[in-house]
Amino acid sequence: MIIRHHHGAWVTSLTDPHAGRWLTAVPKLAQYKYTNVEFITELRFRLLMRHTGIVDGIQCTCSKRPKLDIYGHHLVTGCGCGGFRHRFHDTVVAEIKALAMYCGMWTIREELGCFKETDPECNKRPDLSLVNPSPGDDFLRMGGNGKLIVDAQITSPIPGSQTGVFAAMTTNISRQTERAANKAFAGKIKKYKQIATDNRLSFLPLIFESSGRPAETTVKFLRTLAEHAAEVKKIKVDIVFNYMMTRLSCVIQRCIANSLNTRVSNLNSHATKAAARAYIVSAGHVSTHNNIRIGGRVVRDV
Repeated sequence: MIIRHHHGAWVTSLTDPHAGRWLTAVPKLAQYKYTNVEFITELRFRLLMRHTGIVDGIQCTCSKRPKLDIYGHHLVTGCGCGGFRHRFHDTVVAEIKALAMYCGMWTIREELGCFKETDPECNKRPDLSLVNPSPGDDFLRMGGNGKLIVDAQITSPIPGSQTGVFAAMTTNISRQTERAANKAFAGKIKKYKQIATDNRLSFLPLIFESSGRPAETTVKFLRTLAEHAAEVKKIKVDIVFNYMMTRLSCVIQRCIANSLNTRVSNLNSHATKAAARAYIVSAGHVSTHNNIRIGGRVVRDV
């Protein structure tokens, strides 16, 4: 069970207006609509309520074979089985790309050869490359370099979700805003910042917590894009920004619901098949497989 400190960490992550945008989205666009099952799963995940399909003691099929937490946090951000975590990431990146292109940015997905200027053997690929950040957008140019590369990550504010075993935490740590996001941000900086600088590129991590909360730098990045679009398209900045944030919020929640529902269904199916196989080769089945029935009496076939 999650102890109260983990509840506190989750609530701290939820205390952001952007984390709940999907709840107030008027379902007039296809992106803002959910099925009944999706909406129930999203609400239960947000409220730290048990996922109704997770059976007590059931194990994940990933390499570490952890027992699932009843809320499904491991399945959303920790488990790579079935490709759902990567699909979640790729869907969010694709949405950011579409929004950046709407705002007038020439955007390339997983650009090849980004870092080969200084290291011809380097095959790392960032999630997105923004080729034409405006000269006036100081934040996007990040120190004067021309092209901006970004890399996205969705992380859980509850420590231990990746391994499936929740780690201990104190009350003070649980109250730290963007604790998980800052840790993920630092990891991305360590991985890409120096190599980007060496290749005369700007780099910015885009981090979201699984509560739906975007990191402060992510909000600033999207706000800057909205300001650029508003100036060109003659639309108020707040209208563009709210549209972008609401779309991202809805996409994140739909990915969470789909990942949870499909993975739980697959795990239950796997467990059921395993139980059936165990019954078929049980000791009782083996000891009686030669018996035959004659006139209502069981006679051993010798």
